[in-house]
Amino acid sequence: MTRPIPLLIILLALAVPLSLLAGRVWIDPFAPSTANAMTILIDLRLPRAVLALVLGAGLGTAGAAMQGYLRNPLADPGLFGIAPGAALGAVLSFWTGLAAQG
Repeated sequence: MTRPIPLLIILLALAVPLSLLAGRVWIDPFAPSTANAMTILIDLRLPRAVLALVLGAGLGTAGAAMQGYLRNPLADPGLFGIAPGAALGAVLSFWTGLAAQG
């Protein structure tokens, strides 16, 4: 089985800049930049893109570590009770009204 790592890196290198430009307001990379476009890009889209990359890498690493620790290639968060615990936390936050506060 060949590993698709180079292909995935190329796709990531194409998807991240596209995600920075696309949105409710399209930012044209070839047009002169405006203050609004730079604010949208720097303050909104760039932090979300960086956070998505970091969280995705963290979740992938955690999943690989769990599969290696359990020596089970089909291991999922349900084996440790992580998914039910997260569901309980979500239900409690909705029930107490914490989710409505933002």
